[in-house]
Amino acid sequence: MSAISSFPSAARRRLPLALILLVSVLGITSVVRANVVTLQPSKDNTLYQSATGSVSNGAGDYLFLGKTDQGEIRRTVLAFDIAGAVPAGATINSVSLALYSSRAKVNTAYNSSLHRLLADWGQGTSNAGGQEGGRAASSGGDATWLHRF
Repeated sequence: MSAISSFPSAARRRLPLALILLVSVLGITSVVRANVVTLQPSKDNTLYQSATGSVSNGAGDYLFLGKTDQGEIRRTVLAFDIAGAVPAGATINSVSLALYSSRAKVNTAYNSSLHRLLADWGQGTSNAGGQEGGRAASSGGDATWLHRF
């Protein structure tokens, strides 16, 4: 006696239908799957508060945001080439951004927020050098506190 013939007759009649449904569902789930894409910024820059708009850190190794001890504001801008990594017509269901702090004051909580930039901006060759907190003179193509390029 086979395992299938030991089922009641009604169950034997439904078994082929259940197998067809199972195969159909498995086929659909293999077509509708989520892909995870990990992107690095295509460009980044630190904008230093400056009345003249003449300082930047386009080519620096570090990014800064928040206020300095002197009350100067710093902002980080990041760009990602989403069109080059995600197929046209794809739906993006969620996004996460991971940043790591290497120079925050101990036991001090900071709030940050993300905002979409509505216009293009530049990353030039300015490099503040050293620990980069002191900023550098902007170079051609650098975004600054006052200028996008």
